[in-house]
Amino acid sequence: MQFRLGLVIFLFLAILSSCSRESSVKEDSSLRNNHSRVFAQRFPFKDPEAFVDSLANTSFAAKDSLSDTLTVTINDTIYLMGVLPFHIEKIYRFQWNLTKKDGKDTVILSNNGTPISWTYSKPGVYYPIFVATDGNNSTDTAGTDTKRTYIKVVDSKPTLKVPTDTLWTSNKGDIKFPITALDSFGIITSIKIDLDGSGKDTAMAIDYTKKEDTDSIFITIKNNPKYIDSLGNQKVYVIVEDDDGNIKKDSVNLHFNRLPTLKILYPLDGARHSIQSPFYFFYESTDLDNPKDLRYYIYAQSSNNGKQPSRAFEDKDLIAADYVSNKFDCWKFTDDGGKNSITLLKDPSTELTGRIYWDMYV
Repeated sequence: MQFRLGLVIFLFLAILSSCSRESSVKEDSSLRNNHSRVFAQRFPFKDPEAFVDSLANTSFAAKDSLSDTLTVTINDTIYLMGVLPFHIEKIYRFQWNLTKKDGKDTVILSNNGTPISWTYSKPGVYYPIFVATDGNNSTDTAGTDTKRTYIKVVDSKPTLKVPTDTLWTSNKGDIKFPITALDSFGIITSIKIDLDGSGKDTAMAIDYTKKEDTDSIFITIKNNPKYIDSLGNQKVYVIVEDDDGNIKKDSVNLHFNRLPTLKILYPLDGARHSIQSPFYFFYESTDLDNPKDLRYYIYAQSSNNGKQPSRAFEDKDLIAADYVSNKFDCWKFTDDGGKNSITLLKDPSTELTGRIYWDMYV
């Protein structure tokens, strides 16, 4: 009886010793860290399952050491996939080792062949690591010994070009100007204007037009005294943003022409003047923006039976136009000495006499 029991125990131990333990991923040291791969791209994976299936029979040799590099800009969204094409049944945990926006490393649990999205907020060269761990705590790490996938992150903000010279317009006019806004790694999603140029006002989206077959965008700044200083100047900031949240801004200087001043020195309002003595209009004007471009225009109408004219001045009432001197003489020399003569530019045969109403602008 004792012999039979010992025989049973011996046979049972023999059976146990002949059973082979399932190989861990790292059991064959020549394959260590050579099984899995990291794939990175700028667009979502269309069919992740089919992609993983296509790698099932792919041989990854140790000599396969040529690294892939994906270049993106700051805050670009990239799509990562870690793939272990075989021994998957032995794995109980998949994880990513990635760098967060604050520059610190983090671990993210995932699954085999499951895409994830990631962004980097600082320039640099990163390489994401995909780790598979089996029940024996053995690991297969993609992105170490062979074919790393590098992510090169560049600080590529949108390109923005604006006029560098001060842009001028009339006192009440608007200003329209072109800009060029491009993004080498994406698209421009927002164009805003800071109208007061100090950053105190909230930048706001603005309507714009595009010129066909060019990269030019035209922006119109409406005349608003709220933003124009006493010298007629306004500074605005053009702010563009791309689809990754990268922002570029630049300033444009605007000038709204200041109105000239005009002071009538002679004749005084309501003054009487003899027809026998020289009569003239005498005035002075200043223009802080365009002093050399001052031009004077004088309108005149005869009274209607001693009453004021019943209509507004028109071009046909001009007695002087585009005049540059600050004195306009009405005295005409004649054979017998001379006389005052006020005639209309458009009808020189019409001479104004009596009570004359006049107006002037510069």
